[in-house]
Amino acid sequence: MSRLLVFLTLLTGTSLLLAACEPAPTAFDFDAPLSETSIYQHDAVWQTDEEDSLALADFRGGPVALAMVYADCGTACPLIVQDMKRLGKAADVPLRYVLVSLDPERDTPERMRAFRHMHAIGDGWTMLRGSEDDVQTLAALLGVRYRPDSDGTIAHSNIITLLDGHGDVVVQQEGLGLDPAPAVAALHASLTR
Repeated sequence: MSRLLVFLTLLTGTSLLLAACEPAPTAFDFDAPLSETSIYQHDAVWQTDEEDSLALADFRGGPVALAMVYADCGTACPLIVQDMKRLGKAADVPLRYVLVSLDPERDTPERMRAFRHMHAIGDGWTMLRGSEDDVQTLAALLGVRYRPDSDGTIAHSNIITLLDGHGDVVVQQEGLGLDPAPAVAALHASLTR
């Protein structure tokens, strides 16, 4: 046997052995029941900035970064968006991004699209608005506190919530301009469970 043929045979055998050692990708079980603490249990219908209707459970299947913001915010909300982008870049896994309006009365689809454009939010992002009751319920579930002020601004918690594929909270990053490494580590740990 020629040396080249022996080399190719060994190379092919080694490649097959290495491929056999890699864990097979696991399919997401969409039929698995949601936990009692899953955010996806909140069965409200939301409207996107594209005027489509969807439920939070429509995001089931992969990790989600979610935050509550409002379009007229000129302080914290743009920073939350930047923090979400930084977190997504550091995570190095496909994330879906969801922004839920704290001001559904004024955040019309047009205003949300303007916010999307102003902050260069791409296609992997979904902007949602819902009823006041649904916004209050989601805020309570996420521990987001907010209060409309007389000048039209809304004082609110600066929280980014990472959800696993079943809508359970993996970790929350509270504050602005934080190092995303702890949240990313928690996300990666949740993906290996």
